[in-house]
Amino acid sequence: MRKKSAAILLSACLATSLAAPVSAARFSDTNIPWMKSSIDSMVSIGAVTGYPDGKFRPDLRISRAEFVTMVNKTFKLTATDGNADFTDVPSSLWSHSQIAIAKKAGYVSGYPDNTFQPSKLVTRAEAAAMLGNLLGITEENSSKSFTDAVTVPDWSRTSVNGLTAKGIMNGYANRTFGPTKYMTRAEAAVMLNKARAFKPVSSGQQPTQTTKPGQTTSSGQTTSSGQTTKSNQTTSSSQSSQSTKTQTTSGTVRGKVTLDDKSATPFTVKVIKSGAFEPEQEVSGDPSGNYTLSPAPGTYTVVAIKDRYVAYETNVKVTANTTKEVNLRMKQGVQLSGKLLSQYAYPVKNAKIAFTANNITFTGKTDSDGDYAITVLPNQTYSLRLLDPKDTAKGFKQVKSGIKVEGTSKVLPNMGAGLPTAKAQVKDSKLLGYKEITVTLSGTQSPRDFRVKVEGSYLIYSPDKKKFFGLVKTTLNADDLYVSVEENK
Repeated sequence: MRKKSAAILLSACLATSLAAPVSAARFSDTNIPWMKSSIDSMVSIGAVTGYPDGKFRPDLRISRAEFVTMVNKTFKLTATDGNADFTDVPSSLWSHSQIAIAKKAGYVSGYPDNTFQPSKLVTRAEAAAMLGNLLGITEENSSKSFTDAVTVPDWSRTSVNGLTAKGIMNGYANRTFGPTKYMTRAEAAVMLNKARAFKPVSSGQQPTQTTKPGQTTSSGQTTSSGQTTKSNQTTSSSQSSQSTKTQTTSGTVRGKVTLDDKSATPFTVKVIKSGAFEPEQEVSGDPSGNYTLSPAPGTYTVVAIKDRYVAYETNVKVTANTTKEVNLRMKQGVQLSGKLLSQYAYPVKNAKIAFTANNITFTGKTDSDGDYAITVLPNQTYSLRLLDPKDTAKGFKQVKSGIKVEGTSKVLPNMGAGLPTAKAQVKDSKLLGYKEITVTLSGTQSPRDFRVKVEGSYLIYSPDKKKFFGLVKTTLNADDLYVSVEENK
């Protein structure tokens, strides 16, 4: 009860901070170059305010309701139908009118269960997608390379690319974008201040810049990209995996993708030829949820992805100069993530990968650290295949089979061709909440060349027994433990 009261008090304080003006000059915690001028500008237009104690609290994370409130005030959006039309946004909620404005403006649509989740903290990916939808940014390629680009959700990728290409959003010093990180008050202020250089536009149009380069946009005004391109733009610009060019002898596959009987936009559709492990074509859906592909004649699997939702159709036969209609209905998927390593435990960077099961193929790439994150269908047993960019002549090679995936997302152990396999044994410890862990490596004659980590804790290697030992705080059994193997540098 005490925690709930504290949460309510905090929400009230945050709401007050958006409504009770405090002069930027009085802020004692914003004298940091990258944020100060943007916060000052946003305060001057009444889009953000500080707290009565003279602080701005730049590191405080914000909710989805608070973010749309800041967006509305930044762009002076006031039009509303009077009802937010979300089951969890009653008229008595402090942010009801602001959420109703955002819904009317068309840059938010809520979740498939018709909730908005106003108190949920907003992630950087969500913030990018909302602002991108409002501004209609359609860039497909970012001018910046983030090491965690593979983890940016499909529904936010266009927005993130467009924002970073225009310098409206930036990554972190370690070259990551951090799509799942929660947006802070300072980040939101800087982002939205930069966005003031653009006017909200209708779906499918390019944003209109309202200031010349070098003017107030450089002080910290924000914008984001949305996947609201026209269908003819989307089809041509999003074909990031064109292994064959569209020719007059190609066929056409088109249809509509829905989620809970509504358009699933934004989403990505891939067409993968039977027996292949990478898409022949990949496109984004248009604002109405339609897509069009033009593959060469053959038999294909069509796969649609939207964040943690998937849809697919197998055995789609394409013939020359004919049109095949394939409508897809999304269902809940799960995310598989992990790291791929070489036989020497080095990350396999920028490699194409494929998870396959029962004629269904889900594809993706590793990033510059060897990490990957792919949405797949639950309750299947997968094989993981890899196309090493340093050895593409050998094609996709199997890394591991028998990967059982149930109904929840999971982090897989480090895997790679020739990488030692770890087998863990667990015993209860006398220390409450801890387990005695023993790990044996197979597939190597020199276990000492590797390190073993269990649930984030490194184990100690015993040269005599050639095994790894440790006391780990966990209640999991051996099959559920997260065990990773890496090079002993």
